[in-house]
Amino acid sequence: MKAGHLFAVLFMVLIEGAWAGHADVEESVGQNAAVESEGAQPPPPVTVPAEGYEWLSYMLTAPGWRGGGQHLMERWPGWDERLPQSIADRTATSMTVLVLGDSDNLDFDGLEAFVRAGGTLVVATDSQPKIKMANTLSRLTGAMLTGERIRSIIPKSTLQNNPLLIQVEGKRGFPWFTPLPGVTGALVVNGPCRVNLGRDAPAIPVGWYKGEVELMPSGPRMEEAIFAAVCQLKPPEGFGRVALLADPNVLSNQMLTLGGNLAFACNLAEWITTDGLGNFAPARSQLLLAVNGEVVDKPFVPPLAMPEIPMPNFDKDDLFSFLYRLAEGAVQAGEGLIAQVDDSQIPDRAGMAILRLLWPRVILIALAVGVSFWLVVVLSRRTLNQSLSESKSLREPTR
Repeated sequence: MKAGHLFAVLFMVLIEGAWAGHADVEESVGQNAAVESEGAQPPPPVTVPAEGYEWLSYMLTAPGWRGGGQHLMERWPGWDERLPQSIADRTATSMTVLVLGDSDNLDFDGLEAFVRAGGTLVVATDSQPKIKMANTLSRLTGAMLTGERIRSIIPKSTLQNNPLLIQVEGKRGFPWFTPLPGVTGALVVNGPCRVNLGRDAPAIPVGWYKGEVELMPSGPRMEEAIFAAVCQLKPPEGFGRVALLADPNVLSNQMLTLGGNLAFACNLAEWITTDGLGNFAPARSQLLLAVNGEVVDKPFVPPLAMPEIPMPNFDKDDLFSFLYRLAEGAVQAGEGLIAQVDDSQIPDRAGMAILRLLWPRVILIALAVGVSFWLVVVLSRRTLNQSLSESKSLREPTR
């Protein structure tokens, strides 16, 4: 499991049991734990919006994403619609476009050609896209996001009998629904729409709403309404792939605390940044993330201590408050230990102790080297004198 995924799993699993989105949920902000150290002031809380996608953006850093959405927008190649579909483009095969929520303000020229050239496009919205985006998705996948809100009429298929919080059943073996250690429960959406597949559509459904659902406010009822569909293009149509999700809120901050939503988000984060394109780049190092028409230029980075996240219907002394105090105390303890090490000059003292320990050995080594050099000089001179004496005696004539 990637580092970012592991941190998110440890955090979200421990506070499992809350939800937000279209369901009637009140947001409440926990209070900072009292700081007992003398003169220390509590840091300002970092509030993560309930309906935001900050935690998802943090998960996307595990495969290597570091932001740069505006830079990608400025350099958006605008792929030519006439690009040969028998050749995959290396720029496209290393890039993913992830659109969450409303996409009306987004205008990607050549988005269809980008996908056909090998790009990955993921659209998660509970509203019907505008004509340009809808036509692009229809030509690529044969599917459309209807924008029709639905609700469940089967209580056992919901969470806590809330008709808007509907459980989703995933396609067996599809990587989005691979379980993660410590994460249990079904995927839960919040006031979604549905995906409608046309006749002979190349896209395949990979997620369905459990039980019978009803179109709101009083529309027809249906079973196995589609939550998600995926289309993998094949030559000569292209090389890329498109994923459609009928609810962006499934990836929002508070919805990640529900059931299997966290595992779903981790798997999706890995899926959109990796693929199998043979000789082409196996990892998509470039990601263009757009949320409700706004390009996200850099991911959310959590502080050292756990940030305050609005949690509905939780008392101050509940598990979340305990975990917050525990994490904050651990950080303060670490800071205190570092300060104590600095005040006690432990590194300097340790260095002096090591020097005192090695000092006699250094002197002995120096003496040994000096004595050896002196012996070499003396022996060399004696040998040289002896050789000169022998040579002189040989040159003298005998009488």
